[in-house]
Amino acid sequence: MTGIITFPKTVVNGQLQCSSEYQELCCPPSSGSGQLVSGCPAAAGHNQCGQRQLIPVPGYTLKPAETSFGAYPWVATILREGDVFISSGVLISDQWVLTVAHHVNKYSNNYSGLKIRFGEWDASDPNHEPCAHEERTVSRLIVHPQFDSGSLAQDVALLQLSRPVSVSAYPHIGAACLPAGGQSFDYQRCWVAGFGKDAFGQGGQYSFIQKEVDVPVVPHGQCQQQLRQTRLGANFRLNGRAFLCAGGEEGKDSCEGDGGAPLVCQGGDGRWTVAGLVAWGIGCAEANRPGVYVNVASYVDWVQQQTGYLGR
Repeated sequence: MTGIITFPKTVVNGQLQCSSEYQELCCPPSSGSGQLVSGCPAAAGHNQCGQRQLIPVPGYTLKPAETSFGAYPWVATILREGDVFISSGVLISDQWVLTVAHHVNKYSNNYSGLKIRFGEWDASDPNHEPCAHEERTVSRLIVHPQFDSGSLAQDVALLQLSRPVSVSAYPHIGAACLPAGGQSFDYQRCWVAGFGKDAFGQGGQYSFIQKEVDVPVVPHGQCQQQLRQTRLGANFRLNGRAFLCAGGEEGKDSCEGDGGAPLVCQGGDGRWTVAGLVAWGIGCAEANRPGVYVNVASYVDWVQQQTGYLGR
């Protein structure tokens, strides 16, 4: 599901820019800095993956399910011309974003118009954010060679940034850790953040403030059995290498508009690892109907082969 997200001002490859319709209204002379708000604190940490820095928003009280500013510094927003939303993704290093292939595959031969936004929190008013967004254009798009658009197996893709984003320079932008190959997250309670709908279908509303939800990772056999109770039928087989499941609790789920968003789990060392990417589901937030996520641990070797990055 796509939506229009427009911002009066942003930072592209380190330079302040505006869309033409706002050019006279919002843009001061470019400083070349990614920090537009004087209250943006200095970065503390982010020298390792999976770290974050929560930043207060002056004068704003968080509503239920809204994230603290800086809580998910690895969340990436993938856009095309006109600031049209394509997908979410996850920053895994200073130069690479991981996302789902089914949202970006059609751009494989024409990705020059894509850009990726980091550090966004309020999609309605960037002046509300303590620190400015950063944006990068895309220099390379790699879709898994065995991606199957029918079954969504191997539903992973990598986008290389035109210029690295300094994950140690910004308090609200950082990379998530990659899991170990084959790592299991069964029974862990993990988190998803995004701007997706609060309900499935036409009745759902997209979020302007980034929201979060905690969901339990459901073992493969249990998930497959629960999905067989849906319209998928009794013979449905869930590809356990390609997918993992999380959720199945009434009122708590990722939903339309969250595609590609990372499911992250906190380790004993306090750092956050990307376990999954929002892929598909049967409805949203219904009891005993877990959401289905790309099983990132199955693709770590491929990611490392393409990027040379080990992810820890």
